[in-house]
Amino acid sequence: MAKSFKLEPDHVSLNAPNIKFNRFMTYTRVIPWDWSVHRMLTDAVPSDVRHLVINCHGWPWKESFQAPFLSIGTVIHPGNVSAFELLARIETLSVIWITSCGLCSNPDGVNFCKAIARHSRCFVVNHQFSAPDVYLPTGQVDDLFDSSPHYIDSDGASMSRKDFLSLREDLGFAPV
Repeated sequence: MAKSFKLEPDHVSLNAPNIKFNRFMTYTRVIPWDWSVHRMLTDAVPSDVRHLVINCHGWPWKESFQAPFLSIGTVIHPGNVSAFELLARIETLSVIWITSCGLCSNPDGVNFCKAIARHSRCFVVNHQFSAPDVYLPTGQVDDLFDSSPHYIDSDGASMSRKDFLSLREDLGFAPV
């Protein structure tokens, strides 16, 4: 079984400052804590990328923040997820890879990822369980099979791994 996916360029990664291993892409960004999701998606995502990697901690729920969220910038959450509409204009963008642990471990987290897909018009991949912090070569993301991945199509509907992998040539990635 593949341990990672090699992404066709161009790609961009948005890394939180507190992540152990940045995901290195054609464009690699470390997002300051004071950036809004709108600023992240307009100032850090080039208009010609095929893949977006959001590399940060995330939770489906926390005592201090009782909604699913991605801990990057000022926090991405259901209240500002509509900002992903800014990405729908990027015709080449096909997949958003969210590398945060456990975001999809409850229905609210899954629905949050589905909203990202609907607003961005992109496929979204995230997982249910923790993923190891490992270094990967430039242009690669973890194959999260052991972490119960969720695959979501650009309409916001869940899809099987088999169906997602069958689109790999169209979406521009390959198992490594």
